[in-house]
Amino acid sequence: MIRKAAIKTLGAKKIVPLLEKQLVAKGFKYLKTKSHFYRVRKDFKEMISYNLPYSAITFNEETEEIFLNFFINFIIKSPKYDKWHLKTFEKRGRFCFHVNQINTRIELSFDDFTSDSFFEPTASQKFKTYVRSSIIAFTKEEKDIIPIDEVVDKHLLQNISKFEYYHNVENVSKDSKYRLKHMYLLYFFGLKDLANKQFEEYYSLLINEIEDKSKKDRTRNVDYLMSFIKELKILGIDYKNPYKKSIKLIENKKEAFVFSPKTKFEEVLRFDISEYTLDLVLINSSGGVLILVDGNKILKLNNQGEFIFEKELETQEGYEKRGNTYRKISKYIEEIDCCVFNNYLIYEDEIIALELPTSTDMIKKGYKEDPNFHDLVYSSQLDKFFAMFQNQFIRYSRNGKIENVVEVGKYRFGKIILEKEWIITPIGTMLLADFEGKEINTYKFGGGNSSFSISNDNQYLLCCGYRTKSQLYNLINQKKHTLWAHPTYIKNYKEIMYNDTEHNFDLTIAKFSPNDEYIVGGGYHGKYVAWKLPDFERIELIPQQEMINNLVIAIRTELVDGVSTRIGTPPELVELKNQVFLKNRGNNVRNIEFYENGDIFTTELNSGYILTWNRSFENISFTKTGGALRNHDGKYLTKQNAKELVVYKRN
Repeated sequence: MIRKAAIKTLGAKKIVPLLEKQLVAKGFKYLKTKSHFYRVRKDFKEMISYNLPYSAITFNEETEEIFLNFFINFIIKSPKYDKWHLKTFEKRGRFCFHVNQINTRIELSFDDFTSDSFFEPTASQKFKTYVRSSIIAFTKEEKDIIPIDEVVDKHLLQNISKFEYYHNVENVSKDSKYRLKHMYLLYFFGLKDLANKQFEEYYSLLINEIEDKSKKDRTRNVDYLMSFIKELKILGIDYKNPYKKSIKLIENKKEAFVFSPKTKFEEVLRFDISEYTLDLVLINSSGGVLILVDGNKILKLNNQGEFIFEKELETQEGYEKRGNTYRKISKYIEEIDCCVFNNYLIYEDEIIALELPTSTDMIKKGYKEDPNFHDLVYSSQLDKFFAMFQNQFIRYSRNGKIENVVEVGKYRFGKIILEKEWIITPIGTMLLADFEGKEINTYKFGGGNSSFSISNDNQYLLCCGYRTKSQLYNLINQKKHTLWAHPTYIKNYKEIMYNDTEHNFDLTIAKFSPNDEYIVGGGYHGKYVAWKLPDFERIELIPQQEMINNLVIAIRTELVDGVSTRIGTPPELVELKNQVFLKNRGNNVRNIEFYENGDIFTTELNSGYILTWNRSFENISFTKTGGALRNHDGKYLTKQNAKELVVYKRN
C-alpha cells in the first residue's frame, strides 16, 4: 500500500508548481502549512486550495496510466466580519463561502514512487482500507474530471474573476444554499433593509416550526428563537418571545433502583424537562437540585421540587460562551456544601465566580478562549481552591481570586491529586509534576489513548481510550503492566469473534474499586472485564443469559449474490482456550459505579440497561434504566431522558 505521507508529498510536489505561476501573477501567496493560496482584497480573503480524496491514486490497468486525483476549491472569507461577529455576539461567525470546486487530476509515472512510498499493511489495516475505499472512493465519472491543462489555462482565471462578484455580499446571500446563514453578514456590510427582511423571515420560520405539532424539535427551536431574539437585541432590534420555558414538578411514580438488599434508591422527585435541554445536574446536602441548561444558566429547586431561582452565568471578558458542556467540571463539595459548575461556586445563598486569567492572545488571533476547567479541588486544610486550566495550575482564595499561577509546560489537560500535591497532564507523554510544576516523572501516553484514572491510594495510573492494550503504571516502583480489554493474544480470537467487523479493541472506560482490590472496565464491541489487584488476573464479566438475550443485535449490510442484504449478529457466548467469552456488538459500557465499599458495582450500557455485579464478578441482576443515570456520592441518583429528570434518594 502507498503511504499517506507519500501521497501528501506528491500533492505538494506536483500540484503546487502547476498552480503557482498563474496564481502568483494574480497576487496570490502560497501558505505551505495550510496547503492553500490566498490574497486579501478590500474586506475579503480569497483562497484557492487543493485537497486529496481518500482514494487519491487511481491506476488504469489497460493503459498502465497512474493518476493523482484532487479537488481545487475556491473560497471567500471575511476576517473583518468574523472579528465583528465575535466581538458583538461573543461567538465566532466563521463566514466561509464556497465559490466553486473543480475535479481534476495529473498523470504520474512509476518514477514518482520509491521503495519508501510503500508499506506492508497488517490484516486489520487491509480490512479497514477495503471498507473505507468501498465507501469513500473517488467516485467522479471520467466526464466530470476537467483536464489539468484546461484548468490551468482557463478555469483558474474564470473562477478568480468570480471573487469580485461575491465581494457584493448580496450575491453571496442570493447564491447560497443556506441564505439565512448570511443575515448578519448583510447587516455588517450595510445592507440593513435586506438583513431586516431576512431577520423577519427567520423569526417567522422558527415560530411556525414551534407551532407545528408534527415536529419533534420544538424544544430545540424554542432555544434557537430565544438565542436569535437575544442576538437581535444586541443590535438594537426587538422581537417578542411568546414562549416561556419552565421545568414542571410532576407526579411521583414511586420507581426504585435496587442494586442489592442494602443498596436501594427510591424516587423522591420527578420533573418534566421537555422544554429544556439539560446539560448537568447536581444534588446538594439538603436534596436541593441544581441544573445547568443552555450551557450557562443555573436553575435551583429545593428538595420539594419548588423553584428557588434562575441565574444566567456571565462569561468573563475574553472567553467564549459555550453551549457544549461535555468537558465542564461539575461536582458537589460536601465539606463546604458547595456545588461547582466549571468556574462557578454555588452555595446556599450566593454564587461566586472563580476569576480566569486575562486572555488577550486568542482575541488577536480572531477567536476567544475556551473557558472550561480540566479539574478543580478544594483543600479544607488551606481553605483554598486549586484548578487546572489549560496548561496552568491555579490557586484560588475562598472568594474566587487568583493567588498563584504555575505554568505546566505545553500541556493543556490535567488532574490534581491533592493528597500527594501532584499534577498529572497527558498529551503524548504523561507528565507527573509537583505543585510548583517541577517534573517528578513521565510516562508514555499515546497510540490514541484519551483518558486516564488514578487508584484511590494513588499507587496506580491507568491510561486507556483507543488501544488494543492499555498502559498501567505503578507510581511507587515504576513498573508497567498491560491490561487487555480483549485478549487478542489468544490464537484465532479476532478471527472467530470479530472477523466480520472492524478490529478496534480498545479499553474505553475503566475505574478502580473503592479499596483498590480490583479494576472494572468496558471495551469496544461490548466487552465487560475486570482485573484483580495486585496480580492483574483478568476476569471476563459474563451477563446472565436472559440479559444477553436483551442486548441489541448489531445489523450490518452486505452484498449477497449482488443484493444488498441486512444481516444481524446476535450476542452469544463463545468458548476459546477453555474460557467463555461474550461475542457482542455495541451495548458498550458508558458508566461504572461502586457501592458497599466495592461489594457491589454496576455497569450502565449505552443500550439502556444497568447490570449489577457482586465482588465475585457475578451478574446478580439487571434492569432497563429508561434514561442516563448519574450517581451523586452514593446518596442520590438522577435519571435523565429527553422528557424527564427523576431524582432518587438512597433508602
